[in-house]
Amino acid sequence: MLSRRRQLKIFQWLTAFGTLYLGRMSATSIAFGAGGAITAAIVAVLLFRWGVPENDVRDELLVRFAEFYAALSTLVGWTLINAFVAVAGAGKLIRDEGHWFEDQFVLHRPKLAATLKTSVGKPLAISNYKIPFVPGGVLVRYTAEISPPNTYWQANLGINVHTMPRPAGAPRTLGLTGEARLARDKTVALTVTPTNTAADEVIARFWIEAWQI
Repeated sequence: MLSRRRQLKIFQWLTAFGTLYLGRMSATSIAFGAGGAITAAIVAVLLFRWGVPENDVRDELLVRFAEFYAALSTLVGWTLINAFVAVAGAGKLIRDEGHWFEDQFVLHRPKLAATLKTSVGKPLAISNYKIPFVPGGVLVRYTAEISPPNTYWQANLGINVHTMPRPAGAPRTLGLTGEARLARDKTVALTVTPTNTAADEVIARFWIEAWQI
């Protein structure tokens, strides 16, 4: 039975491999399909303009299609090359993203998880917000950013309850960092709440700094 850490490392590698492989192959597939369609159209137009008999046109088109799709062998070879490149690059992609410290994966650069805009003095809550780039069920460490800076707003992950603002509410007493446990489906509660009913509208951004098993 694989440990939870080993399972997450395999998940990380497969995700990185899929990102690299599909990214390279999508461009190849588009070029291959578009090239075939454009080539066939150009050949047909030219043959008709030159007054070539219909049967000859058909035969010429068949030849051109045969020549083009003979390149399938090249496409298969390119597919294998892309697979090898993705295998080699998956580990580097993970290392570029962050580093494992025992059971915690720390990102080199925080990743933006959510951006919310509030109204004046009104709390905002989302009960099931999905963070797709983090495995389900892990403990994430986050930092919230309030823009423009405003001490009458509090932002949290994983807290689905909040204190209603008051007309003479004091500035927040808590920081804008913390930890929250994601559900298995990668969802978590987001709350942005004012302490004062006259707090100006702000934009709140949630950044993920690390996640832990």
